[in-house]
Formats: sequence, structure tokens, C-alpha cells
Amino acid sequence: MPIARISYTEEDAWRDLPILLGAAGLNESLKNEAELLHYNQNSLFRIPSLGIVMRNVRPNPLAAGRAKRVAKLGEYFRQSSAPTVRLADGFTQPINVGDLWATIWNEEERRPKDQIKGRHMGSALKAFHEIDISVPELAALPRWQNPLADSKSRIRQGFTKELITKEEYEKLIALMDELERDIRIVRQQLEKMFTLLHGDPQIANLLFRDDEPIWCDFDSTMIGPSQADLAVTAVNAIRFNKSERHKQAAAAYGQDVMQDEHWDLFRRMREAKLIASNILNLKDHPAIRPEFEKRYRSVFEEGNEIWIPYTEAKENYDSENPGWLDQQASTQTAAKVTADAARRPRPDCRRPRNPRPR
Repeated sequence: MPIARISYTEEDAWRDLPILLGAAGLNESLKNEAELLHYNQNSLFRIPSLGIVMRNVRPNPLAAGRAKRVAKLGEYFRQSSAPTVRLADGFTQPINVGDLWATIWNEEERRPKDQIKGRHMGSALKAFHEIDISVPELAALPRWQNPLADSKSRIRQGFTKELITKEEYEKLIALMDELERDIRIVRQQLEKMFTLLHGDPQIANLLFRDDEPIWCDFDSTMIGPSQADLAVTAVNAIRFNKSERHKQAAAAYGQDVMQDEHWDLFRRMREAKLIASNILNLKDHPAIRPEFEKRYRSVFEEGNEIWIPYTEAKENYDSENPGWLDQQASTQTAAKVTADAARRPRPDCRRPRNPRPR
């Protein structure tokens, strides 16, 4: 089984980009025009001249399976009318070299967050949930068995790496165990409502083609209850003060999950996942820990504090601390320079050996 790299930084992502470009049959020099759109579990690199986006999976033991599953899904979506981004033509996907895996997608329109409305999310999610899950191409998709497994894994890793305290660890694991018991109680009932779940229907994963909203990012796509997707905008309404967006989404979808008999379970599940989502990044940025503590406190003390996205917390901190922002910019520039140096052939500095006298 592949071994996960101890750490994988933006510098690593830039260094690996030309390797994956070459494996895809593209010129490695395209790295020079690449734009990093996103860096987390995946690195998204936009290649403007080709109109494509390369989605590189962070090296880990699950990377191969995830990339293969997403590529297979992409092939099905490409042949259907699904409201999704399309795999780029002309490549054998997924792209692989060593422990590096990637998929390549057509570039679509990205809109500013304030231009994406709840009605866009609701209509796109409705169309996604209406995809026929009985087709053979979707038979191998994972089913909604243990939706909190990833979160529990992050919590355990966070405690092992001393990113969270023993008390935080114990309370979070106890919460996850309680939720898993509640899921088992109603699982058979929920199976009657299974559909194709996107898994992460966030604004960041909504693109546009011909002015119609479409989805990207299928790492978490599976067969499961529609409430799991619908709870995303509903919890955002409560925790991120996005009530108007939720109202629009519910109206466009034709259902308000807050009226569902299982709403409390899905609300608590979503909140728990949002708390655990950035545990492994707690030391990456000074703004992440305070936001994590706020979320943790408001759930366990039943507070009504408004949360903010981790990205917004970072942006706020950066604007208030320009010195930190300059440091980050220098680090990113150095990452590209280091990546270039790593790819450049090293001169042979060995002293030439004297030929033996004959």
C-alpha cells in the first residue's frame, strides 16, 4: 500500500505539476503560465492557453482509488446530460506517475461568490439528484455507510499530531460516536430516499456553462440520502448567516430540509464535519485556531455564535496583518522558484578522474 507523505505543501504541489503535465503528454513549460486556483486536499491548476484545469490529488494511500473513481464518474457525466463539468478530451484519465494522480477538466466560468444565488444552487442540486442511480456506470460508487469516517480520522490524526487537546479529542470523538448511533437507528428509513449525492455542494464547487449552473469536485460523490446535501445550505443559513440563500435554494429545489423529520440529525452531522474539516491545518495559519475554537465552543456549549469560513478568517487576518501577507507572498514565490530549481538538471561537479597510466 502507498505510504502517505508526512507533509505536502504548496511548494510540493508546484514541484509536482510539471511531472504530471509531462505524464499527460503536455509540455512541462506550461507550468510557467499555470495559476493555482485552490490548494487543500487537491491542487487545482488552471492552464489558460489550453482552457483546462488540472486537479492534482494530494499524495496519500487513498489517492489512486479516489482519482480512478472520479475519472470514471467524469466519463459517465461526459456522455450524459448531467449538470457537471466535463473531463477534457484527448487524455487517458486519470493521469498517474508514481504516487501522483490527477484528472484534467474543461475550464468553465467561475463567478464571484456574490453573483452565485441560492436559486442557482437549488436548481443545480435538484438536477444532480435526479440522475438515475440504477445505471451500471454508477454501480461501483460508495454508499452512505459511515459518513463521519473521514472526520473521525482527522480528529484522531489531529490528536496524534498534538494539534488538539485531549479534552477536545475526547468530546469530538464522543460526539461522532453518538451521531453514528443515531444514524444506525434510522438508516433503513433513509435508504428509501437514496439518490446521487454530490457530497460537498458548496458555492466554491458551482461553475457555469452557457449561463447554467454546473457542479465540479466529485471526491465525495456517493449514493446516499438527499438530506445530506440539502443540509449544507441549511446549516450555512444558521451558522454563517446565509438565510436568504437557503430560502432561495429550498424554493428552487422544491423542498426545505429544515422541515424534514430527520433535520436535527443532519444538522448535527454537518456541524460536526465543519468543526473537524480543518483540524489538520490548525498550525498552517494564525486565523484557523480561533475559528476552530469558536465552532467547537458553540456546539458543545450550545451557543449561537455566527461562524465565518476559514478562508474568510484567513483573509481578515491577512488584511489586518500586512507583514504576514508579505511573508506568505514571498513563500509562494519561493515555492515556484524552488520547484524550478528542483526540475533543473544539476551540473556534474565531480572532479574528473585521472586516467590510469598505461
